[in-house]
Amino acid sequence: ASDVYKRQPPDGDRVIRSSLQGTFPSQQTAVGGVVLEGNASLDELTEGTDKVVAILETASFEGFELTVTGSPIYLSEINDYLSGGMLTLGLAALAVMAVILALIFQVRWRLLPLLAVLVGVIWAFSILGLIGIDLSLVTISGLPILIGLGIDFAIQIHNRVEEEVVLDREVHPIAETVSNVAPPLIAATLTGVLAFLALRISKVPMIRDFGVLLAVGVIVLVAIGIVIPAAALGAREWSSRTKDRDDSMVERIVVRLGGLPTSAGLPIVLIATALFVGGVLVEGRTKIESDPIRWIDQGSQTVEDIERLDDETGFASTLGILVTANNVFDQDVVDLIYGFTVDAEARPEVVATSSLVGTMEKIIDIPGATPIAPTTVDVQNAAEAMPPDIAVVLVRPDLTATQVNLRLAQASLEDRSVLVDELAADLDRRIAELDIEADSILLTDLPAGQDAVKATPAGLATVGIGLLENLSANRANLTYLALCLAGLFLVLRLRSLSRALLALVPVVMAVGASSLFVGLLGFELSPLTTVSGPLVIATCAEFSVLILGRYLEERQNGLAPRDATDKAAGRTGRAFFTSAMTTIGGFAVLIGSALPLLSDFGIIVTLNVAIALLAALVAM
Repeated sequence: ASDVYKRQPPDGDRVIRSSLQGTFPSQQTAVGGVVLEGNASLDELTEGTDKVVAILETASFEGFELTVTGSPIYLSEINDYLSGGMLTLGLAALAVMAVILALIFQVRWRLLPLLAVLVGVIWAFSILGLIGIDLSLVTISGLPILIGLGIDFAIQIHNRVEEEVVLDREVHPIAETVSNVAPPLIAATLTGVLAFLALRISKVPMIRDFGVLLAVGVIVLVAIGIVIPAAALGAREWSSRTKDRDDSMVERIVVRLGGLPTSAGLPIVLIATALFVGGVLVEGRTKIESDPIRWIDQGSQTVEDIERLDDETGFASTLGILVTANNVFDQDVVDLIYGFTVDAEARPEVVATSSLVGTMEKIIDIPGATPIAPTTVDVQNAAEAMPPDIAVVLVRPDLTATQVNLRLAQASLEDRSVLVDELAADLDRRIAELDIEADSILLTDLPAGQDAVKATPAGLATVGIGLLENLSANRANLTYLALCLAGLFLVLRLRSLSRALLALVPVVMAVGASSLFVGLLGFELSPLTTVSGPLVIATCAEFSVLILGRYLEERQNGLAPRDATDKAAGRTGRAFFTSAMTTIGGFAVLIGSALPLLSDFGIIVTLNVAIALLAALVAM
């Protein structure tokens, strides 16, 4: 008889006890967890994750294959990429810009704008570090954006200096350039600054910081973009004056685009209005990519491991619920947790739960018998038997808090938000229905107005949900506020409502076309692409204000409107086309990023800059 008990049963007859199913989902799979310190920064989390992974790589489990995955691994991959990959992208952007300048910008010292933008970016990030702007998932992407925006300032100064030297034969070309170009450059910059500062109303801290980063960055870049080219070209022209300047096809094309008849003005305004209204109408269709796994390289080992975890265990993430009371071992609290976890496990979205109460419930459960909740004594005995490393995760030493962990199936943040809301509502209902006796410890020394029992969902799952909700909350308002601030500044700066509206026509056109593009083609936004609206406004406003400024300058010089338009287009065409191409080239580098989070952003902003330039030239 003893041999019968020692004999191993067939695989089909072997059953994993319910209390152990969270650790052993199947006979071939075991799941363990490493709990990292809470509320750690991304850098601290990455450091801790790397140390854990390094230790596990030295571990040997005979007959088993080890897979290490989870949210910390995912976040660590993003952090590692942004720390090193973004610098690589910045250098790649500079290389692409160098090629574009060499091919298109037909001037002497054509790579000088790169020196200005490089110095400007170094200064900008140094100042940002001094004022305490931390680099994050969003703000680190400001590097290629500032490179793309900053190159334009230096190109405009460089182009105008050679124009004053060769075409107008000015005795003091630097002074003439700065006096004519600096005011509209500064006006265009301040318009962009106000558009970027509109991001301060975002409910996402890293997007608010992103607005400050761009605002400070463009101010620094316009200053450097004026000073370095002006100083370098002034020294060059003093010792070796430029003698000729070839006419270019670019300038002729720009004159043609800007040479539309005056009668086209009203249709252009109507088109701009229609595009803007259309963009507003499709704004509601635009969705935010709510699955964070889709933000990273889909061919990476991290994604493969996350998918394997889902396949083997059925879960992809965990949701922690912190239950607090004067004594969480009180029977009322035990019954509340028991009822909640039983109902939660009945949901298809919840694969399993883990808690002290839940473990005891499964241990005392007998198949076929009526399920019952564990008693306070059961839970106390279990707590006494718990190893310290387990106890520190599940129960606070003074028994005022305990944790319930829910393992959740793979889902988008949008779907998970619904689940968490329903679970929170269920907990609130159960707490409200508690019938606590007057002499219960749960009411002892309880401050007035405070609940005897409180349950709070927490953890990375709720952080992700909060991010999604905050991104969705006032995304469109960021664009509209940026447009209003830019328009108000232009009215004050130009001291003319008609001129301000004229400058805003291409801006409105670009904003509408951009929204239509994103909405109709089904692009799903991410934390980065949600801020593309103010970026479109700042870029297009820069083109528009500079073109308008040159037109007004030529009108003040006595030219007729048609002649002023043609001269403004011809003289600035080379600079605008070159700056647009270099800006597009800088942003296009993001398309090659391994992170869909950045590559989608690169696609959208690259197209937006092209739309902005075309709108500014057509509306000239």
